[in-house]
Amino acid sequence: MRTTFESLIISGALRILDAGILAILYMIPYAVWGLNIFNGKMNECNDSSVTGADTCNNEYTNTVFGNAFGFVVPRVWDNPAPSTVFSFDSFRASLLILFEIVSLEGWVDVMGVATSITGNNSQPQTNVAQINSLFFLIYNLLGGVVILTLFVSIIIGNFSSKTGTAFLTQPQREWIDLQKLFRRQRPSKRPRTRPTWSVRSWCYDRAVHKNGWWANGMFAVFVAHIFVLMTQTFSTQSIVDSLRNDFFLASASIYTLDVLVRFFGLGWRSFRANGWNVFDIIVAGGSVGTTFIVRFGSIGFLVQQLQKLFLVCITFKLVERTNSLNKLFKTAVASLPVIISLLSLWLVMFLFFAILFLEVFGLTKWNSAETRTQNFSTMGSTLVMLTFFTTGEAWNQYMHDYTIEYPRCTNRDLKENSDCGSTVWAFTLFITWNLLSMYIFVNMFTGVVVENFSYVFQTSGGTKSITRAQMRAFKKVWAEFANPKTGYLERTQFVPFFAKLSGVFEVRIYPVEHSIPNIQAQCKPSAESQYWPDRVIEGVDLIKLEKVLKDIDYAAIRKRRAIYSRIYHEASISHQQGRGMSFTDMLFLLAHHKLIVDRDALVLKDLVVRTETNKLVTDLVNLDRVRSLLKTISHRRRFLKYKQQKYMSETPSIVVDVMPATPPPSSRDISSAIYSTPGSPTPQPKAFFGSPDVSLTSGSKLQRSGRRTSDISMLSGDLGYYYGGNSRSRESSVSMSPGEDPQAILQAMETSPWGDLMAEAELEEGSR
Repeated sequence: MRTTFESLIISGALRILDAGILAILYMIPYAVWGLNIFNGKMNECNDSSVTGADTCNNEYTNTVFGNAFGFVVPRVWDNPAPSTVFSFDSFRASLLILFEIVSLEGWVDVMGVATSITGNNSQPQTNVAQINSLFFLIYNLLGGVVILTLFVSIIIGNFSSKTGTAFLTQPQREWIDLQKLFRRQRPSKRPRTRPTWSVRSWCYDRAVHKNGWWANGMFAVFVAHIFVLMTQTFSTQSIVDSLRNDFFLASASIYTLDVLVRFFGLGWRSFRANGWNVFDIIVAGGSVGTTFIVRFGSIGFLVQQLQKLFLVCITFKLVERTNSLNKLFKTAVASLPVIISLLSLWLVMFLFFAILFLEVFGLTKWNSAETRTQNFSTMGSTLVMLTFFTTGEAWNQYMHDYTIEYPRCTNRDLKENSDCGSTVWAFTLFITWNLLSMYIFVNMFTGVVVENFSYVFQTSGGTKSITRAQMRAFKKVWAEFANPKTGYLERTQFVPFFAKLSGVFEVRIYPVEHSIPNIQAQCKPSAESQYWPDRVIEGVDLIKLEKVLKDIDYAAIRKRRAIYSRIYHEASISHQQGRGMSFTDMLFLLAHHKLIVDRDALVLKDLVVRTETNKLVTDLVNLDRVRSLLKTISHRRRFLKYKQQKYMSETPSIVVDVMPATPPPSSRDISSAIYSTPGSPTPQPKAFFGSPDVSLTSGSKLQRSGRRTSDISMLSGDLGYYYGGNSRSRESSVSMSPGEDPQAILQAMETSPWGDLMAEAELEEGSR
């Protein structure tokens, strides 16, 4: 409250004084102009039957009601007072009435008197000088708009400057508003698992599905309920009232059924966690009970008023059901601390001025506007008077009433017993309260609304819009992985939690459409795949897979991977040891990486802290890369070592294919068989992937190596199949057909040309 008072009154006093001086400078020319054209022309006689000041003398008979109850009163030629006393006979009086007109109170009465002017010392006549209305219209339009807007802008600007919002950029203001939005959010209290019982699971689905047929039906019921409420009139008819109460009873019963369904589906613990559900219990029960009594029981004033209260409260369900209204409501709730502080200061000002008015005017004689309830005789009535003064209601009329002086009052000499007013105190207190309450405090509420509701109405800037559905999706994922006892997300749950986020909070490396299940679904074999069986492996169409992989933007994937790494490492260093990360902290963490640009949205002190955090996260990311590289090298060496040990521990074996008894014609010429493909008329060299030279041409010798390849396995009988096929490699083993005798195969080879080749190779080996 002290800070608010300092921001409002003390620190802004000079600027408010400047605005007041500017407003006075604007009024002065009009005051001089009004003095010149209306001076002495607005006077009138209290007896409307006279023609001017010359005949306004002696006495006349005045009546109270029609022509009855007549009494004699003196004729008086004076300034008019339809609601307040005013004139343009002096510069002071002219400036005062122009100040009162700026508040838009009583200016129509002044304009009516001006349009009735007939001349000096002449009795006014209605609407004989309508041209005079232009003076008030021009002054009121320009003066009222300019001066009021000037005060509004100065108050809002001073408040914004004091709070610092006036010096913020658009992205910075939106980030502050986004922080307020996040701080208002609370984790969902829904059950972690869907009920298994069919009845309760149905109720659970009705409770959690916000856009289903059940929710839309309830919304229609609430809208119809509002329209029926709008049909109520002051004059009542029994039949219409009965039909209306029947509808209210039906709508309240449906409302109660909806409450019971949600209560049964969620359970009491989850149901009571939402304040709207508690509101539903009270309003639904009260609506059904009071409407039933009014429809079928005795009708009493208290019961009728309670019924109207509960029925009107049902309309607030539209605030919960409509996203835009719900955001406004939550923003208003978030603004409560500032509003309560301002209201508290305002209440102190009310009490202070109420004591002043009560002490100064508590015994003052009543005049034209005072009544039994509108006076300064008690503290309660004084507070009520100050309240409607704040709205500008008849404040100037009361001000002139309390300037009453002798001889219109008594006990002039005894101040403590006098019922006279005071011109100085009346002008001072009323004008001061008018400036403070009507201009300053009311406009302060405008400033609070502008500052706290900017996120609701601003769509451009450095932040992304967050819908209610996206926030619900985030709460749903949080409830799935957070610890139900502490409400914190533990470090071991970071990875699965990040993997399930969606919408503006999505941080997974690969988009959902490029996840493995979706890729498998897109690459399922189709009817066309049966014509090319080689393109389908393990139920995956390779052609479709290639098309899907070509659509992946790998540059974007690298950026997503970098963001994911930074989010994970920052979450790892930001979580509380032994507990985890809170709901609000996780929202802020994701906002820094997904919703805002730090250098644009953060103020200087926050940007410095954020920069240091980013440096630490960068170091952790780089350290993780180095560790990953070293682990990769280490695991690769272990794998190669394991593979080498396994290879050396195995016993070498030679597996031969079934050899034909007679080599094919193409194999008769050894060089031709090796260097060409069977069936080719022209010999062409073929690559054997590093196979040793086994050509039998003259001059060539069989070279012995440390790891000699089997001649039999290489020179298979079916050369065309072995070398022409694309499904075997050099290192693949060829197994014999079941039932073949190896001895029979060797005997057949010895009687064939292959036997000569084998004998020659054996002799050459023995000579070495």
